[in-house]
Amino acid sequence: MAQTKYEYAGDYVDTQGIILMGTGGLDKVDNKDISSMVIELNIYESIYNQALTGTVVITDAIDLISTLPLTGNERLAFKFHTPRGQIDASSETGHPFHIFKLTDRQQISEGIQSYVLHFCSREMLRNMRTRVSSAKNGTLDQIASLIFQEPEGLDSKKRLTVEPTRNSDKYTFPNMHPLDAITMLSKKALSTNGQGAGYYFYETTQGYYFRSYENMVAISGKLARPPKEVYDYKVRNTKVSESSSDTIAVRRNLLEDIRAVESYQFINNYDTAFHQLTGTYGSNTITYDFYTKSFNETKFDYHAHYNDQLHTDSFKEGTSQEDNERFPITPAPVDYDQKSVGEYDKSRISVISNTRFVHNEDTGMYGVAVESGGLLEAKRVSQDNMILNGTTLRLTVPGQCGLEAGDVIDFNLRSMLKQQRAIQNNDTRDPLYAGRYLIKKLRHRFHEGAYKCIMDCVKDSVFTDLRFTGNEEFPPESNAEEPQGEINSTDEGYQGGK
Repeated sequence: MAQTKYEYAGDYVDTQGIILMGTGGLDKVDNKDISSMVIELNIYESIYNQALTGTVVITDAIDLISTLPLTGNERLAFKFHTPRGQIDASSETGHPFHIFKLTDRQQISEGIQSYVLHFCSREMLRNMRTRVSSAKNGTLDQIASLIFQEPEGLDSKKRLTVEPTRNSDKYTFPNMHPLDAITMLSKKALSTNGQGAGYYFYETTQGYYFRSYENMVAISGKLARPPKEVYDYKVRNTKVSESSSDTIAVRRNLLEDIRAVESYQFINNYDTAFHQLTGTYGSNTITYDFYTKSFNETKFDYHAHYNDQLHTDSFKEGTSQEDNERFPITPAPVDYDQKSVGEYDKSRISVISNTRFVHNEDTGMYGVAVESGGLLEAKRVSQDNMILNGTTLRLTVPGQCGLEAGDVIDFNLRSMLKQQRAIQNNDTRDPLYAGRYLIKKLRHRFHEGAYKCIMDCVKDSVFTDLRFTGNEEFPPESNAEEPQGEINSTDEGYQGGK
């Protein structure tokens, strides 16, 4: 290992090289250090993905495809360090990736070819080869852990971080792939520390997680989860001077530069049409109980139930005090009937089974009281929609191996109007889109000696409260009642050609 220190933000230490571990196939098993052949290496993780995937772009002048050879059973091992964390895919202390596909092979010059190797975590391929066919009983986190570790299931050797669930039930898995079985459990899991519904089951470079959204943004439902990093959009150093004798100052500059955002883009600020159509703001859930031959309707109003769950900006900055009124859309009237978006419960109507005594227990589809099933389902759908298609920010920042999908970060986005008008309390941050974000997708990109993280971050609240008095009317520009529109016949006034 030639490099032993970090010289600039985005620098990293490769402790062993990038090793392609062959499985033979001709006459031997061979390992090859391909570090000098690698143009780019990417690792992808997301709170929606149950396994890591990645690509490595290779320029090959030794015909590695035929000489190793590459057949689709190889593994990829490496170990990278940054000032904050490491990615360990080594065969000694970590978990090597498995190569499953080779694409984009082409000759770029005489005797030299390039191609892309696609790799994934072992669990992805293990999941394809095995199935769960059994009945299991217990709390949902216990059942998920059992499938995750049992030899007949996923048989994973990695760390699994689990948030305890308050609901228990009996599940019969009819020849389901292990990851599908755990994902099914995640949709019904209820946190012991929250009032929402649904978990996320996903893998990062640091291990697996089975947890709720509220667990990502808060600790035990009482404290704001500290941000993994605080970012700012500013000019940073490209490299620390090698002649500097002040090592403390060098390290301080390095840590400051790590927090500097290279670029940012809002993929989506808001889409109220999507949220009104999909039931984020309002819905009517009809549950049917086959045991009692009865049905129940549950009307969901986003603003009325907003305080039931925790959000990215639910706590006052720097305190544990809740400030859970930072709606991303106001409850002001949006039409002539003077209703807010949350009061249109017919925006989404769903009919689902919520039958008691399916497993001889007086519980419904969530393993709790039947009466609560409709509201829990409405909350789950609303929250999922807000994370999937809410305010989404893409940040490109210097790489840190310790960053994971599911982490909270703080982005000090500056207001575009800070030069034109005074900002409240002299705070130059954007009043709506600064503050806390959750990383929902993350790409680790190693390219030409530099490491960058490209992450899609989401927030389901605003930085400061929206202005709302409760006295608003529609339309806001006039309190006068609008005249009724005319309805005319298509042939009215026709005089027979005269």
